[in-house]
Amino acid sequence: ILGRYLDMQPGGIRFEYNKHGKPALPAEANPKSLRFNLSHSGSLALCAVTVSGEIGIDVEYPRRVLRAEKILERFFSEAEREYYRSRPETAKERAFMSLWTIKEAYSKALGRGLSSELREIDLSPVFSEEPPSSLSIHTGSGPDEIWTIHRFSPGGEYVAALAFEGNAAKIETYDARPELLHNTKIIP
Repeated sequence: ILGRYLDMQPGGIRFEYNKHGKPALPAEANPKSLRFNLSHSGSLALCAVTVSGEIGIDVEYPRRVLRAEKILERFFSEAEREYYRSRPETAKERAFMSLWTIKEAYSKALGRGLSSELREIDLSPVFSEEPPSSLSIHTGSGPDEIWTIHRFSPGGEYVAALAFEGNAAKIETYDARPELLHNTKIIP
């Protein structure tokens, strides 16, 4: 996918990594200033690409989470924990995965992984039923930053979230099953 955007053979693409392991394209080999992020769960993989700011994506297949309360206490704000606890028992697995994908997509966009102090960042305004949600997030390190969080289901029971800098933009999706890739054309 990146090779098509860069008009390069995939084997020729080189990456650099920040101190938390987030991959990026070196500036000298990235004239379009592409930013990208990947996620996979089960048999599904998602790739997000943009030319306007940082981006993060996460996908999960709802499943029983052991020690959910411990994870909630470590990574989620009080409002986010209350949202989870208010769900009926039959909806808790999906609610947890929805919360997690939002939190992880945002964290991946920041390039900090799970090392960031995620509990201090409240993303509960995203839990409305009408995605995408655009919200102003105060990180404590300066003026508010605008981020767009887009929640979606890429198919089946999977839940996913996309986080990117700035106000809501046009989001395009492509099915890139291996058997279709040779016929796919990316239009700049």
